[in-house]
Order: sequence, then structure tokens, then C-alpha cells
Amino acid sequence: QTIMVPAIDTVSTANANTRFIYQDAMMFKFAMKEINFNAADVKVVVYRDGVEVENGDGYGYMPEKNWSTNSASYIHTLTMEIGKKNGELVDGDYQIKIDYIDRAGYSMSTYISNIITIDNTDPVINVDYDNYAANNKLYYNKDREATITITDRNVVSDEIIVKVMATDIDGNVVPFDLESKQSPWKFDKATNKWTSKVKYDKDAKYDFKIVCNDMADNGDSDDDSFTVDKTAPKKDSFRFEYSKALQGIFYGKRYAEG
Repeated sequence: QTIMVPAIDTVSTANANTRFIYQDAMMFKFAMKEINFNAADVKVVVYRDGVEVENGDGYGYMPEKNWSTNSASYIHTLTMEIGKKNGELVDGDYQIKIDYIDRAGYSMSTYISNIITIDNTDPVINVDYDNYAANNKLYYNKDREATITITDRNVVSDEIIVKVMATDIDGNVVPFDLESKQSPWKFDKATNKWTSKVKYDKDAKYDFKIVCNDMADNGDSDDDSFTVDKTAPKKDSFRFEYSKALQGIFYGKRYAEG
């Protein structure tokens, strides 16, 4: 996959709020038209997550050496691979800044690329509960609250799919309003973690499933099943019946009286 910046005489700044997202490394090509071109006069800086990447420090780009020239059209093209260090993918938000002053002292407007996101890492889903006191492994006699944590820097919370099916002992659907039972997603930028809570407070068998794909289409999913039963049996809910006794039947020896 390649981003191609067309041949220009003057370059404007790209929209830095727009991102191009890739699962793999990508090729960046930048073309400029200049008669008195010298690659040494072009200053190229690559940033990863806002920090400048050292020129040629395993990242596979050497600006002075990565130019090709079409002598007939005076078009000079810089080709760089973005997203790999020493041959290994390195996730991150990359940006490229290019400045140029020719030998006559004319300067090109600074070019700053869109954000180029390299993301080859699956989201990590973890579901934790406040109540692990189960009877017979899957039965709980108190409410349960699930805390869902998704670790990923490129997730859109509106695209996280959470499904809960609640049924009774006969398989009939028990009304469960997920919107009112689930808290809004919150994001911690320092840890790249999304969190939300789901409250299970009705007697029912719950089948839970969550699916999360990030913006690069890396994905993870999780599911669980358990039963909440907070209602104790009542005495009047039991009924006992005895079969009719058999009359005149003896087992074993029978002794005459007297």
C-alpha cells in the first residue's frame, strides 16, 4: 500500500487530523518538481507517536539515498517504507515532515503528512466480575457486575458489540435492557484501555458475548454464560402426593394368633 504525494512546485500541509490506517508497513512516495535539485537540500523528519525517529535508525529510510529522478520532467521522487524497524513491524502513529530550500535560496512550503497509523495488534478483551461466589460452578445467588476492559489504542467505542441474552429455566426470554444496565465506555489514554460495566440483577440465565474490531480491522471476542438466582424456594411451592397403600399383602412369614 502506498501514499503518493503528487509532483508539485509548492506543497501545502496535509490535514493532520485525518489518519490513514494500515495493518502492515506502507510505502510513502513524495514527488517534487525542481530543476536545481539536490537531495542533500531536502530535510526529511519522521515522527512516531510525536517523537522524532532517528534518520536511518533501523526504520528503513535514508532520505539522501531514497530519491529517484526523471531528468526529462525534473520530477524527483522520494520513496520510504513506514512502519518497520530492523525488518519488524512497529505499531504507531507516524507523520512525515519535509522542508526544502534550493541552491538559489527558494524555499518550499513545509509539507506535513496526514497521520499514518500502523496497527498490527489485536485488541485484548478482559471481563472481570465483582462476584465469583458460585454454587455448582455457574449459579450465583447474588447480583453480578461485569467490568469489561479492552486494551487497544485504535478502537471506536461505538463499534464495540456487546450482546446479552437472558432466559428463564424454560428457555423463555427474560426482558433485559442492556442500554440501562451498561455504563458508557471510558477511555484512559495513558494505558490505552476502554472500560464499561454491565449489571446483572435479575433472576435469569445469561449468555454474554462481546466482539471488538479496531480501526485496522484487528479483532478479538469473548463470551460467557452463568445463572443468577436470588429467589429461595417457598414452602407452598412444593406438593407431596403418596400412592395408595396396598391392602392385604404380606411379605415374609405370617404367624397365626394364639
